[in-house]
Amino acid sequence: MSVFKIKKYELMPNRVKPEDTRSGGYHQKYGDDCWELDAVEPRELQRIVREAVREELDLEVWKASLEQEEMDRADLTERFGKATVKV
Repeated sequence: MSVFKIKKYELMPNRVKPEDTRSGGYHQKYGDDCWELDAVEPRELQRIVREAVREELDLEVWKASLEQEEMDRADLTERFGKATVKV
């Protein structure tokens, strides 16, 4: 969550808990405060996450991966679709 979005959603800060084993690196990088994402309305949080993923996703690679998956599925169905498993 960016500082811009923290301000936009008026999220209240929480103190980083020093006893949390994950706090050391976080504290060094971001300071004493943290924010809980569950304070954001669920549908808005989903939108934020989708937007962030789309910014990072290479759509051509994704499309090629889906096409390969479909070809592999068809190949496996052709080879083993009629096979039966005895238990």
